[in-house]
Parts: sequence; C-alpha cells; structure tokens
Amino acid sequence: MEVASGHKSARVLLADDSFTSRSCLRAMLSALAVSVEEATDGGEALGILLDSDFDLLITDLNMAPISGAQLVMAIRLLPQNRRPKIIIHSAEHGPSSSAVRQIMNPGDRFLAKPATAGDLIAAVASLLPCTAVSRT
Repeated sequence: MEVASGHKSARVLLADDSFTSRSCLRAMLSALAVSVEEATDGGEALGILLDSDFDLLITDLNMAPISGAQLVMAIRLLPQNRRPKIIIHSAEHGPSSSAVRQIMNPGDRFLAKPATAGDLIAAVASLLPCTAVSRT
C-alpha cells in the first residue's frame, strides 16, 4: 500500500485472542494509511515479527500460551532496528499497574479496552507521525 506522498504505508500488527477486539481495532485503523495484519496470540505474533518488519505492534496482555507481556519482553531482545513501537491495549491492567510499568518503555502507549477510535488514532499518530488520515 502506498500513501499519496509516495511513501510505503506503516505496517501494524494486531495481537489479541479476541476476534471482536481485532475486528474493532482493524476497523478503527482503516481511517489511517496503514497496512494491518493480525495474530491470535503472543506466540503467533512473535513468529510474524521474527519473519517480517513492522512499525507498530498493538497487543493485548492476557493471551495464552504466550502473553502480551512475554511478547513485549521478547521484542525487547530484537535488534533496535527490528523493534516495532508498541501500544498495549488491555482491559485488565492499567498504565500504572506494576505489570505494565515493568514492560513499557517511555515511548510505548497504553490504551484501556475498549479504546475509542479517537484515542487509538491519536496513539498511532503519536508513535508513527508519518501516518496520514486516509482520504478513501
């Protein structure tokens, strides 16, 4: 996918075991010039991230067999140029919980479930300033 300026669109990976959550996030992201792929758990997401580069990961925390927290910790082991930016999207933990504070870097974002379209778009735009609102 190409955006109007000729740049490749940002690649976003959604990792959530809830089909409904992934579908809602995908629909909200359609307002942005991004390419979206999905993973149904942390293990699948890690495999996808090891095989291909992404600009952004949006992940739930409560997944099995590999949780979102374990996924984020594994991503931190990747070379810097292979690490996507991260948005943690969770209903069970807040940004001030010790579990979330332990895995978040200063540049990461936290969104409480269910996120509004405005909050999601603002978080993505803050991490990926090159994303433009789609005119399609």
